Amino acid sequence: MRNKQKLNTIIKKIISNKNHCYFISPHFDDAALSAGALISYLADKVPVTVVNVFTKGDRKPYTLATRLFMSRCGYKDADNLFFDRMKEDKKIFKKLGVEVINLGSIDAFYRKKEVISLVSRWLGRLIPELVHIYPNYRFYKYPTKISNLDSKLENEIEKKLRDLIKTKNTVVFCPVGMGRYVDHIIVRNLCSKNFNNLIYWSDFNYSMMHSGEIKFINNNNLGLDYFNKNLFSKKILIEGYKTQKYAISTHGMIPIFTTFNMKKLEVKIIRNLNSDFIEMWNNLLNDSKNSHFFNSPQWFISCLDVYEIKEYFIFAAYLGSELVGVLPLIKSKKFFVDVFASPGERYLEKSTALVKEESSYILDKLISEVLKNGDIYLTEVSEDIAELLSKSRRKGLLTLSSINPYIKLKENPLGALSEKQKKRIKGKIIKNLEYFKFGHFRDNLGTHLQSIFELETRSSKKLTNKDSFSDAKIRRLFTTLITYAKGYISIDFIYYKNQPIVSSFGFVFNDRYLAYHTCYDYNFRYLFPGKILTYCMLPKLRDEGVKVFDFTRGHNSFKNDFTKIWEFQYDFYFSKNPLIRIWWEGINRFRRLKQQLIMESHSLDSKFLFKKYSVLRFRIPKPFNLQGSYEKSI
Repeated sequence: MRNKQKLNTIIKKIISNKNHCYFISPHFDDAALSAGALISYLADKVPVTVVNVFTKGDRKPYTLATRLFMSRCGYKDADNLFFDRMKEDKKIFKKLGVEVINLGSIDAFYRKKEVISLVSRWLGRLIPELVHIYPNYRFYKYPTKISNLDSKLENEIEKKLRDLIKTKNTVVFCPVGMGRYVDHIIVRNLCSKNFNNLIYWSDFNYSMMHSGEIKFINNNNLGLDYFNKNLFSKKILIEGYKTQKYAISTHGMIPIFTTFNMKKLEVKIIRNLNSDFIEMWNNLLNDSKNSHFFNSPQWFISCLDVYEIKEYFIFAAYLGSELVGVLPLIKSKKFFVDVFASPGERYLEKSTALVKEESSYILDKLISEVLKNGDIYLTEVSEDIAELLSKSRRKGLLTLSSINPYIKLKENPLGALSEKQKKRIKGKIIKNLEYFKFGHFRDNLGTHLQSIFELETRSSKKLTNKDSFSDAKIRRLFTTLITYAKGYISIDFIYYKNQPIVSSFGFVFNDRYLAYHTCYDYNFRYLFPGKILTYCMLPKLRDEGVKVFDFTRGHNSFKNDFTKIWEFQYDFYFSKNPLIRIWWEGINRFRRLKQQLIMESHSLDSKFLFKKYSVLRFRIPKPFNLQGSYEKSI
């Protein structure tokens, strides 16, 4: 809708005015997938019609990609597939009292050239791709550029839509074209050209993988709004598409959310923090699925204090008055290039980016605003954000920055430990039972932090000059964290004869524990202090409701003993200057080569670090042992 009204306000007007709502769906399931909740909500209040545009296949031969797709749907013949799809679509909407009209155009994957030479026609029997408008040589690559050979088809569809929707008392819904699948773009272009009272929906599941039509969205002053009613009804609708179960499921889950491109998404740069903005930031933190301690205001404020940062830039995305995205950055340098980056340096464990939904659109708008002011470097972004960035910023450099082992505490938290390891740990505990004491603290943190400072002076880190607290600034960072984030901090010890011999400083945020700093007294290494502490902490945290124990960055034999599962995190570099991109690319290749030359048997870091992002290679990592063979999941 080319105005800035809220979706709920517009829906109330639609109901009040008894507007006839037309949902123009490129294919049979698109309207239900992307707008099923709204359709079910409106169905008993106003007249609703679903218009399916591309509702037919075509005669054989089929391309290889099309045959593979049909076989996964359980079909060998396109006519049978589309006939069954038509029946289930009609059945689904009939229950809601929704009228369904099928325009009968041929799906892009099946459209053939009208004029074909005799040679091509003969060869096409052997290589069907030669006679198709969209050959689709790669199975997972759908056509994104509309062919000139489709101009006649576009005219036919336009005439049908104009003949069908004539009255003024109508509202038209159509896809915005996320992912640029040609059938969706054709429908969007024709609706944009012929109808004024128009609302766009974000195309599922393309909206999960692509930033979408950013240029179109910006040129038409569009933003995002959400419709969160009738979500269960939408789930029921989608489950009715039995023939498309393979195509529309995502990791075994049915999508139920709905987004509409209507209201302008506005990005502001906050240069002065105040209590009102901090409150909004905390509210976003509570509502977001990707929140953690390091994208909280408490972390950012602590960094401003410790590193004495006077100039900062908080890129904030708003839908109306609602804060839906935050990207807090400072000016820094990365490999001699001036960039906007997250504060915290090597003590930042996860990205500071925070968005309400896993929306590539919100994230891309934030990054676009940053790029108006300079280059950007984001460190330790999650796999989900990395996937969004890989689609929306293809010229950017995404490299694997860390491996993050973690334990699911809801299951058996000690399940990955071998019986030999358990026996050794229990043996040490039983043998020294009268001397050992486990301490788990959420208060009096200042006193316990001083104990950690003192303990590290006796640690192996100190002996190798790798300790943290010799640096006064780092001591101040931890002290400041206790001031600003004491509600999130947990400190744990194992005492031997009332003397701390190992410690863990971590954050408990939502249902996740992040291990931030550990150290042990080198003189007591024979007692396996680190393993005994972890052995005691896991059941304790589980009993407190924590679901995940996150070892955070880095893989080693110690962590491998406790878990065989992990997540990857990535660094993201982007510059509009191609020479800077080449410079960063060259440095990353050198860093990757260095890792390959120093392969370590006790760690997987050298196997993966600085590899460029790849969805197929890294999206769902498998459990892996240090000898290089895959193991069964715990």
